[in-house]
Amino acid sequence: MRVLTSAVILLALGVILVAIFRPHPGVQAQAPAPAVEGIPPVTDPQVAREQSYGRRVEYVASRAPALSHVSFGPKIRTAYYRGVGIENGIVTDNGTMYVTQVYTQPQGTMRQFYALSTLYAGRTTPVQLPAPSRNPSFPGYLALTFDARSHGNTVLVDASDYDGHQFVVSVSGLQSTVIPGLKRADDYFVNGFGDSNRCVQPDDSPSSPYLLWFVEGAGRKVPLLSRAELARATAGVVDTTYKTGIALTCSYFAGQNFINVRDSVASFVMRWSGGHASVVSQGYFDVSGKTHARITKPGADQHGPPGENLELFLVQ
Repeated sequence: MRVLTSAVILLALGVILVAIFRPHPGVQAQAPAPAVEGIPPVTDPQVAREQSYGRRVEYVASRAPALSHVSFGPKIRTAYYRGVGIENGIVTDNGTMYVTQVYTQPQGTMRQFYALSTLYAGRTTPVQLPAPSRNPSFPGYLALTFDARSHGNTVLVDASDYDGHQFVVSVSGLQSTVIPGLKRADDYFVNGFGDSNRCVQPDDSPSSPYLLWFVEGAGRKVPLLSRAELARATAGVVDTTYKTGIALTCSYFAGQNFINVRDSVASFVMRWSGGHASVVSQGYFDVSGKTHARITKPGADQHGPPGENLELFLVQ
């Protein structure tokens, strides 16, 4: 009799435990993500978001074609080099690439200034700018940014000096002139598949199947990159970007469209064609235009290796 009573009690406990741990109606039980070589299996969504996905981007990037060996086809010439860090860049319709760089003067001090140059195959050529402030302690520019009104072969640069002056400079070749009375505008930033469109990464939402939207010049918004397509393109390694700090941007070059996938440590480039993505290189496009572009892979700090770069030229 005592044995029978114990069996009944154990059975009742089992029923209660099953009821407690059964998934609530309407809530899907989440299966652990598949294990990836060199990355522990992800079982907790919060751990996945905060710790794992940066390493997953790094994993894909480490297995993407290196910048020193990547090929974009016979019609595209490339130049690989290290160093030559830039802040911002813009490409005119005739293929000229203008870039801004930061330098310290004198070396070893905290006084940083901006310079404007053209960049070609890793070689920079200074652009002559109007004289900044007359303060002898700060003989340079506090900031130089490309103006969003730049278009075609016209490049506008918003300049600031250490005396608080702000003005807009028009650049032609290696010469420049101040445009009197013109106020600075928004910064120029390429994030689209051409001049009249843009890509938008919406606020993180676990309910949306799309990670990136395409906004046409007229304002029409259409879905672009889905979670499922990103997972397929990376063999399931990067299967979501919900609250993971991953940035997605678009670039174009030589009639091809690209999507850059970046986190704080690593990055890789995907070609977008026919509604599908494919990983093509490490790094990301930091400057892109119709016939001239650059992919960069930032280096470590001052004690580590310098950054790597690949300039691309369309062979006409």
